[in-house]
Amino acid sequence: MPMRLLARSLLALVPMLLLACAMRPPAEVQAALSVSPDLAAQSPSDVAVMPVQDATTERRAQPYVEEIREELARTLVRRRYAPLAARLVDAALSGQPKAASVTDVAVLSSHVGRFSEDAILGVRIQWWDETQIMATGRLRLTADVTMISSKDRKVLWSGSFSADVKAGGEGPAPLDRVERIRDASLRFSQQLGEQLPARRMDGR
Repeated sequence: MPMRLLARSLLALVPMLLLACAMRPPAEVQAALSVSPDLAAQSPSDVAVMPVQDATTERRAQPYVEEIREELARTLVRRRYAPLAARLVDAALSGQPKAASVTDVAVLSSHVGRFSEDAILGVRIQWWDETQIMATGRLRLTADVTMISSKDRKVLWSGSFSADVKAGGEGPAPLDRVERIRDASLRFSQQLGEQLPARRMDGR
């Protein structure tokens, strides 16, 4: 094929590629989460959200875990739960040995009643990929999650959650790399929190 015709063909592909990128949803999620009937039956209100744990190989999520936790708490409010203040949870955890896994049922059970809570929620980030954050604005994460009842230590919600999230959502992504990662990680937290069934208000 002559070079001029080849160049024209390549140029013709550019709008198609841009359109394909634009059509991709701002968040693609895969959830393998189990909800126990006890969640609706008990309808826990006050939830102690444990510090989000970064279990990734290079600990790349660590600079963002506190904000992820805060955004998760805000999302829980929209789901009609009442997350306890992080400072109160952290104060009650002061001096306690660091858990190997904050989503382990035995670990969460060991803290039952420490926060005057109805339920305890742990999130552990297992995988974090920010390699495409500047090229496409997308961040890929996987996290494990466990929520237990403080009434009887039963597991109310648990499993694995993965998301491929675009910084900026449907709009433009922030220009700064750190801000892109931060924005995408908060959107991931929102997506995770929205997987939790909204709290039933009847009879409470």
